Amino acid sequence: MDQERLKIIECKALPNYKVWIVFNDGSKGEVDLSYLKNKGVFKAWNDVDFFNHVWIDETTGTITWENEIELDSYVLRKKLESDQ
Repeated sequence: MDQERLKIIECKALPNYKVWIVFNDGSKGEVDLSYLKNKGVFKAWNDVDFFNHVWIDETTGTITWENEIELDSYVLRKKLESDQ
């Protein structure tokens, strides 16, 4: 992307610790985040309702959860590409 930062513009929690995300450059897909479950702050995801309450932080343009848990959009993009 030119000067514009890569941002997530849509997200939806899916079963088995996956999320559907759409980036501002038009790329989209399902990202498997199950590898993070039970690690550090991500132990909060043991409560599936907690995981399912994901939203987009308007300032950073990435997905976030309560307790200031967030994942960088560039990391998610790389994971999306490797999952396909």
